[in-house]
Amino acid sequence: MQIDNLSWFPGHMTKTKRMISAEIKNMDAVCEIVDARIPMSSRNPDVDELTAGKPRLIVLNRADQADPAENRRWTQYFRAQGCAVLEANAKNGVGTEKFSAAVRELLRDKLAAAAAEAVPDRVGPYNIRYITHEVISKFDTFVLCYWCNHGTADDDTIELIGRMRGKKLIVIGSLGVSTDTAHAAKVCENVIALASEHNTLLGHYLCRGSIDLRRTFARTGIPKGEKGHLSMERFEKQKQSLGHPDAEELEGARAAVAEFLKKA
Repeated sequence: MQIDNLSWFPGHMTKTKRMISAEIKNMDAVCEIVDARIPMSSRNPDVDELTAGKPRLIVLNRADQADPAENRRWTQYFRAQGCAVLEANAKNGVGTEKFSAAVRELLRDKLAAAAAEAVPDRVGPYNIRYITHEVISKFDTFVLCYWCNHGTADDDTIELIGRMRGKKLIVIGSLGVSTDTAHAAKVCENVIALASEHNTLLGHYLCRGSIDLRRTFARTGIPKGEKGHLSMERFEKQKQSLGHPDAEELEGARAAVAEFLKKA
């Protein structure tokens, strides 16, 4: 028996590809889970094309069953491809507590990518956690992106700015609530003070960013009156953060950075 034209592709994979193609425009970032023991062969080769242009987090699952040296090598490999990387073991929960922070880092990169388009002859981008003393000493002007944490910039941004002296800074950030609130005004005040203490602030731009709703929903289970309680009314308002920063806000970041650079 001769079969001239035979193709084999599972129906559920075809359906999944269609769903990803239809929904990817609504996604801020992509999380791809691979087996740390066989990172490449456990990947679907279509994912790169389907999710092109989206910030990507690679989760090296079962990292505890892989060689630590190989985990480090694959982490470096995927980071070189522009992906964030998280080592985890989903079965016992090790590493999963860092997922929210890793996603926020991805969204910071989304804002940074937009801002970078306004920077002529830019170098980078650099992951904010890996900016060394050598990098700091090499440049006079930096565009830094942060996400809001407890009314100011995140810990990594605070630590980085604390290592800088006499630099020209442009600082852009994202906040889970509307930027016309009293909380947003306080964030701006705190970040401006932070960036201006030992450096020259050329400009600050703040836009809305997405909130990790899974994490905040857990707070609705905390009894009213206890620390950390979140009412369902406030949780419903937090849903408005989905999809941010949007195209208009990203364009705002590009325009703001271009204007701030005129002061450099």
